[in-house]
Amino acid sequence: QYELAEHLRKGLGCEPSREQSLYWYEQAATHGDWMAQSFLADKYMKLGASQMPLARYWARKLAEQGDTQYQALLGDILRNGDGGPVDLQEAYAWYATCEAGWTDLPRARQLRLVAEQMTAGQRKDAKTLAEEYRTKYVQL
Repeated sequence: QYELAEHLRKGLGCEPSREQSLYWYEQAATHGDWMAQSFLADKYMKLGASQMPLARYWARKLAEQGDTQYQALLGDILRNGDGGPVDLQEAYAWYATCEAGWTDLPRARQLRLVAEQMTAGQRKDAKTLAEEYRTKYVQL
């Protein structure tokens, strides 16, 4: 499905078709194809605010599969409220999760900045959520 989507997008052996290629990327992504999910997350991010709910959806799918790049991106999306409500606790949890799987000083700063925007109770809940996410979503 992913290969068909690529051929349709690039016009390899057929007329290029944005609609048909997007359909087949969605089919592949829905069936768990990481490349298709990544393509869709990135595509929808580039399309801007009207498509951010879809970018947020696919970034979450990738983050839940342990992809540290998308865990960090989802943290950014949630912190900024792109494609949905701001959720500082979940943003914190995703930053902490990607930090556990990949040492990245800028992400450590993001953790600190997000933590500073929360109350003590929210920080406590965010840390609990982060521990849950680390257990479920960190690939060793």
